[in-house]
Amino acid sequence: MILNLNTGERLVGEEYCDDTSVWFTLEEINRLQKNIRWLDANIDNTPKDHWLWDQLSEDREKVKELKDSLS
Repeated sequence: MILNLNTGERLVGEEYCDDTSVWFTLEEINRLQKNIRWLDANIDNTPKDHWLWDQLSEDREKVKELKDSLS
């Protein structure tokens, strides 16, 4: 299942996704939330070279794309 963050529409399986909206799988959304919660809880003890910082850089790009698409 994927979720259109612009409209809240959900698609299942191989349904068509238009290119004018931002689509995330529920797994991606859950992963983002989990990573953010983990970092919030461990921010002072997380080494700056931890792999999660790189992942969050990629996630920030996705969030920026989402914000740009919503404006």
